[in-house]
Amino acid sequence: MDIKEVLRFADDLVLAKTGKHLDRLQEAVLHAGWQGKRYSQVAKEFHCTERHVGNIASKLWKIMSEILEENVNKSTFKSAMERYQVSHNSNFLNSNFLEQGNINFCTQISHPPKAPQNSPPTETSNQDNTQQKPRLDLRDAPELKTFYNSTSSPLTTLETWILEQNCRLLTITGMAGAGKSAIARNLIPQIQTQFDRIIWRSLRTSPPLEITLKNIIQFLSNQNPPNPPLPRGGEERQTSLLPRGGEERQTPLLPRGGEERQTPLLPRGGEERQTPPLVRGGEGGVFPANIDAQLSILIETLRDNRCLIVLDDVQQILSSGQLAGNYKPGYENYGTLFKLIGEIPHNSCLILNSWEPPSDILTFTDDNSAVCLLQLTGLGEAATEILREKGLLDEEYCPELIELYQGNPLWLKLVAQTINNLFNGRVSQYLSYQPVFLGDELTPILQQHYQRLSEIEKQAIALIGNESEPISFTQFMAKCQGSQGELFKAIQSLDRRGMIEKLSCETETVFTIPPVLKQYVQMIL
Repeated sequence: MDIKEVLRFADDLVLAKTGKHLDRLQEAVLHAGWQGKRYSQVAKEFHCTERHVGNIASKLWKIMSEILEENVNKSTFKSAMERYQVSHNSNFLNSNFLEQGNINFCTQISHPPKAPQNSPPTETSNQDNTQQKPRLDLRDAPELKTFYNSTSSPLTTLETWILEQNCRLLTITGMAGAGKSAIARNLIPQIQTQFDRIIWRSLRTSPPLEITLKNIIQFLSNQNPPNPPLPRGGEERQTSLLPRGGEERQTPLLPRGGEERQTPLLPRGGEERQTPPLVRGGEGGVFPANIDAQLSILIETLRDNRCLIVLDDVQQILSSGQLAGNYKPGYENYGTLFKLIGEIPHNSCLILNSWEPPSDILTFTDDNSAVCLLQLTGLGEAATEILREKGLLDEEYCPELIELYQGNPLWLKLVAQTINNLFNGRVSQYLSYQPVFLGDELTPILQQHYQRLSEIEKQAIALIGNESEPISFTQFMAKCQGSQGELFKAIQSLDRRGMIEKLSCETETVFTIPPVLKQYVQMIL
């Protein structure tokens, strides 16, 4: 067998075993085993670390050992395949492709096998297969502090979504102080062994998409400026994102070797645009100014490596004065990034932390859990630990205090300071005073949320806030000005922001707003 036959044969075997095709790096590992090449050569050709190649190889040799029913590693692969081929016939299968615009993305993607948390490295006779820690860039991440966990903590849910359901796009929403950044930061140590690269970036300064992409790609590719990996053997040729079975397919996607050519990427209105050329090599590379080309490089990188990306403060690229989730002018292209990562198969995950979900996130949430949304609603009983740490007395009154402040960790810390300063830590004495005291620290936080509302939302929340009892939608419609469609959208938008509460009665759903927010609304009106 020549190398093409070997790769096609191996691809069929792996597909039958796992239901997934070999990806380019896995093919390169088999190529190295067949021709006796070092993993360091593969790493150089793919512009990644030798550690990463070794990790991929370790998992692949384990699969091949199960298929061939003998111990397979880099040194025994060739003889094992020859023995197996003598007694078995191979059937070659065709790849399936998904078309997005003018780009063809292969829909068969290889997911790394799931391993138990903190499991030891796979034991193998190949000394190159040593598991190592992932590369981390957490410069924008908050400090890792005490996390108030509980049996109902969403940490377990997030871990399941990412590691077991292979969630590609995960959005965590909640009002300021709800713990979005804290839960994402505490999630990383629990799942980091399953990733090759992890990066955390904040959008607090509202950077354009070009800046965000360049920053992320340079870290993930470990090059400045980055270039996509060259095909197997260093040959320069046109290559699709995930070629299968060793076949060469021409796809105008990522230029190689500095050649200039037209690259139709994510066309608008069917037009094709030219992408600036990329020059081979790290220091001499040219980062493309065209966003479509940058997105293609990112998707390729997310397939060649398993990456975890966290984008914090996503609300900073969303508009104020409109319904929840609309982008600021000039930031609509972030929606293209989120859509591609959510819909195109790859092995990585993007986490978005935001006060509200981008509106288009909700339009392509599908049934296979590739796109997930988690709205934080407070810590519940676990928040008692916060109050205990602050030295508050009358712990039997803590559940009432937690309910008043929605279990929001930041809000509870602020009110705990007030209770300590004014009432020597006595919760019961503080609760005897009505209405709820907001304080100079909490008021500006609520003001930021209120100022983001559209006029119809402000009208709706003022009406609900002035009601002494929860209000039904029928009552709301009768009292609030505006068309039925506008009022439906206002309620839906407030719900997405986490600024109203829905309660189920016997015959209908009723709405109210949290006590803290109600006090703020009544104070400013």
